[in-house]
Amino acid sequence: LAPLMVERTLDVFVLLVFSAFGLRLLTGEHPFLLAGIATVIAVLLLVLFKPSIAPKLFSLFSFLAASPLRNYYARAKAVIKSFAESLSAYSADRRLLASLLAVTALIWLFEVAAFLLVVRALGIPLSYLQLLPIAAVSWLVGAFSFLPGGIGARDVAFSLLLASAGHPLALGISASFVYRGVVYFVLGSAGVYSFVTLAAHSTKNA
Repeated sequence: LAPLMVERTLDVFVLLVFSAFGLRLLTGEHPFLLAGIATVIAVLLLVLFKPSIAPKLFSLFSFLAASPLRNYYARAKAVIKSFAESLSAYSADRRLLASLLAVTALIWLFEVAAFLLVVRALGIPLSYLQLLPIAAVSWLVGAFSFLPGGIGARDVAFSLLLASAGHPLALGISASFVYRGVVYFVLGSAGVYSFVTLAAHSTKNA
């Protein structure tokens, strides 16, 4: 569970940075919104390198303990505590954590590059820097939708953002689902190949 929690936190952090990078491109000048995102990024960075501060920050919402939401507050408090304890094992080695952060950023940059190939193949004239924030925001929406793979939520968000940039809504939906199909086919093929190879190896050694 700990590696998964760290991975998701790093993903959210990197996607927030990419989203903030393209905020002006997507929405024009919104200094308060930009400041809000910058604050969230700063808090996440602080929590990543000093996890013990997470429960202290959450204690700012202690007033919820005496409200009708007290049961949800208690559960969230337990999750935050568990998260801080899990992250502590990684934050102790700051070089490792920084390396994981860099690798996460590179993976997402490659994801956007692959997405760009699909977008261009469908005739959508977007540059890499234009696609980067659109993809990042849509992936964030998918991550916080709590749906498997963000299916539906991520696709709708991407299509609407693409439409707001002046491109047909239908093309955005097509690009999102084609990309999903390509990714699932590649990952599925790799998974089947690995399973067959391991099964054959086990049979041979039996």
